Amino acid sequence: MLQRDQITNLHWQMDAGSSDLADGRIVTDVRDLEQSIRHALMTRPGSCPLSPERGLDLSAFRDRPSGVRHLFLGAAMRACLERDVPRVVVDSLTADFSGFEKVVVTIAWRPRADVAEAFVTTEVTIDV
Repeated sequence: MLQRDQITNLHWQMDAGSSDLADGRIVTDVRDLEQSIRHALMTRPGSCPLSPERGLDLSAFRDRPSGVRHLFLGAAMRACLERDVPRVVVDSLTADFSGFEKVVVTIAWRPRADVAEAFVTTEVTIDV
């Protein structure tokens, strides 16, 4: 198990894709941001006790006309990401409604400049 004092990355979180969270695997840097984006869009508002406003309420878009639903959903997703994942800049976002039960979202994003600067760290130990 990875000990907290062994983590040298500024941006990290537990790996939600791990089958056993007790193994201590973490995601860092870009993978940390990807996981944060997924969590923000898949979290229902009110489900996080310490941050009840976090997340996206997809039920508000069910009854919208299919021709404009993607516009409302795209705007809500952008607002969600700006609020919940301020470390990224969203360049484009498209929502593809695959039937009635699933939405496939494609997001073109990049780390904010000050966040990207924190990613570049190199430690070299040289025996002299």
